[in-house]
Amino acid sequence: MAARQPVDVAEFIDDSAVSGFQVTLMVICGLVAMLDGFDAQLIGYVVPAIAHGWGIAGSAIGASFKWVFAAGLFGLTLGALLGGPLADRVGRKTVMLASVAGFGLFTLLSALAATVPQLILLRFLTGLGLGGAMPNTIALTAEYAPHRLRSTLITAMFVGFPVGNVIAGLVSVPLMRGFGWPGVFYFGGLLPLILLPVAATLLPESVRFLVARDRSTARVANILERIRPDPRLDDDPRFLVREKALDGVPVKHLFREGRAAGTLLLWTAFFMNLLIIYFFVSWLPLILGQVGLSAEHSIWTAALFNTGGALGGVGIGWLTDRGEPYRLIIGSFAAGALAIAAISLAGASLPLLVATIFLAGLTVVGAQFGINALAAHLYPTPMRSTGVSWGLGIGRLGSIVGPYIGGVLLQQRWDPHQLFLAAAVPAVVATIAMVFMSRTTLARHI
Repeated sequence: MAARQPVDVAEFIDDSAVSGFQVTLMVICGLVAMLDGFDAQLIGYVVPAIAHGWGIAGSAIGASFKWVFAAGLFGLTLGALLGGPLADRVGRKTVMLASVAGFGLFTLLSALAATVPQLILLRFLTGLGLGGAMPNTIALTAEYAPHRLRSTLITAMFVGFPVGNVIAGLVSVPLMRGFGWPGVFYFGGLLPLILLPVAATLLPESVRFLVARDRSTARVANILERIRPDPRLDDDPRFLVREKALDGVPVKHLFREGRAAGTLLLWTAFFMNLLIIYFFVSWLPLILGQVGLSAEHSIWTAALFNTGGALGGVGIGWLTDRGEPYRLIIGSFAAGALAIAAISLAGASLPLLVATIFLAGLTVVGAQFGINALAAHLYPTPMRSTGVSWGLGIGRLGSIVGPYIGGVLLQQRWDPHQLFLAAAVPAVVATIAMVFMSRTTLARHI
């Protein structure tokens, strides 16, 4: 009797055209990313209204709400650090669905907050869900994307995150006009809970994860059949992935086989870039108000940061699949430093603010897309969720530091010119880190 012909699932996906099944998966992951982006961003838009409603004014806004921002971002960090290794053990889909349920529920409950301490607790719990969802949308998309299109499809999926940021800016004003600031939380909490049963029904588990964990061959065959019919799938096939199983805790493998230096430098880039992004996300509307823009102009101008990011991210993903990723990401970080510094020179000129903030988003958020996709390329299946989530998790520490420092500097009455010049410094550090990272052993794994 002839031996069963093995089916390498990675080669099967790489040799197939992108199917409607894969597109559906990536659209759902993109919707999760969009809602993640919406819920992460909305707090920055509603803080001025909450502060006004609770009678908090002047420098006390920075003193009180820096802890609200920090609590949410600490939850994001913890959720990312725990969610990736857990997903490498129990599955990407399981952790993603639990995360969506968590951030939807606690965003909804945030509408009922009546004090700063209550809001701090609810934003921490919301952050746990937000942090666990994002790495697994990236890992799941990476593991169903053909290698030739992986960066393009990851960044196309991840565009949902800045789109969610933009939508938060566009709908916050009318929602607050009609329902007050709680209306924004109700809206942001209900949407994930509506998406949850759809995602549970239509999303598959990662087929590479299933094979690596030696799960049901019938389940694997059914998933691959939905990507492309193949006679081998009808003949009790044996499936394989050409990546060895890992022993012990997945995190330690990020530092083995020559990965240590590259991992630490990649984490540095994540940390510095998310510090910048969340500084902008948290304080940009308030800073623009200090420059002299109206509340509505401040929110809509701040939304351009994420609009530019969506365009920059898709562009970087497309170019990465066609060229040298490190030069693109390094160039994007360097251009981001220049764009942020340029915002400090715009003063109260709305056209200049629009142009410089858009360019900062195009480069800084675009670079974040690039390093997200890069992390998914660099680490193999048994540690992919861990590699992505710990990069994002360490980056989330930067996302805590950025808003906190912003609050401190606002308390010390730094003017917008000084604040934007200071925000350009981390982009310079990220540029240097990626230059060195591109020369490491890990960089050659792509």
